[in-house]
Amino acid sequence: MDTNDDQTTDDQTGRSYTSAEISRTIKKDQQATAMGRFHEALHTVAAEYEHAQAAARNAVTSSALAALAENFTRATTDAHRRDLAAEVAQELTLAEAGTIRRAAEAVRLGTPGIILRAAANDMTPNEIARELGATGSYVRRILRENRVFSWRLDLFNSQAGPGWQSWESGTDVMPYSEDHNVMDELAAQILTQAGRGARKYVARVTVWQGSEDQADDASIYSTEFHPRTTD
Repeated sequence: MDTNDDQTTDDQTGRSYTSAEISRTIKKDQQATAMGRFHEALHTVAAEYEHAQAAARNAVTSSALAALAENFTRATTDAHRRDLAAEVAQELTLAEAGTIRRAAEAVRLGTPGIILRAAANDMTPNEIARELGATGSYVRRILRENRVFSWRLDLFNSQAGPGWQSWESGTDVMPYSEDHNVMDELAAQILTQAGRGARKYVARVTVWQGSEDQADDASIYSTEFHPRTTD
């Protein structure tokens, strides 16, 4: 039987290889290559996991913030606060400090709303002040100078349906003012934020002081907008 077609000769050694041997060698090479790729992928996953774990260890968590706030509350003397400053400077990274500073600024912007919501839940100014680490006079001033306004945006004969239909609603905390220009600005802002689709229809913005769960005739402000027409 002629087996020349099933054999290959190595030029260097002169040895002949059958097709079965060649096939087994190729499979071994393929398996070695696949195993190499597997180990490489496993190494990448392990490195990514270690990086994620390190990030989690260094993350600014709510418990870490609570501990920091507690330490600040206890630092009632200049010496204690100098010690706290040194500890914070040693333990916090620049990125963590930046995160906390930006979070503190966001809280500052939202503080009037937080205070008004707490007051609506029957907390007294002094109770609110204790939780915030502020003075009772500060809380009372915020309550005196700000109000919760609820609003609803209705569209006429729009995608929402025939006639007047509710499109959006929300709540804002704003400085108290009897100036109608303030309400005009709020209404215009609400319509702008609703997007171009809402501005294609006749729109009405209604505003209440306090909760929206009031009759329309209890509103303190209402105005209509008509879409602009182009020639």
